Amino acid sequence: MKEKELRRYGRRFISALYPYLKKNYSVEMDIYPTVSEGGVLEFNINQKSNRVRVHEPFRTLSTAISELRPNFIQGNSDRVEFGGTNLFMDNNKVLVVKADNEPSSWNNRAAADDVRKIVASFAEQKNG
Repeated sequence: MKEKELRRYGRRFISALYPYLKKNYSVEMDIYPTVSEGGVLEFNINQKSNRVRVHEPFRTLSTAISELRPNFIQGNSDRVEFGGTNLFMDNNKVLVVKADNEPSSWNNRAAADDVRKIVASFAEQKNG
């Protein structure tokens, strides 16, 4: 994916998440693309300002995750395969792992769907 498209997805994602945030809160998002298989989005909700940063691509999703969050994958991370959109929550940060570069995975609908998955996951944790 091109940086411009990744930034656009990040802005769409933040716009879709914004109605769920408390007043005066915003989202900082870091996007870590991979060479050929999607990317990892890390976001933090805080009281700063909305921001989307796109970083240099990693070789694979497994490499990105093992470097960003070493404790998420135990053992040989090269054998881990991802499909679709996956959520990982760690302290105050959320990782969204998107396993493909199809345009439909990075459009307006995908951003809104990813936000719905995150909101539903938080609601499940709160109620469960």
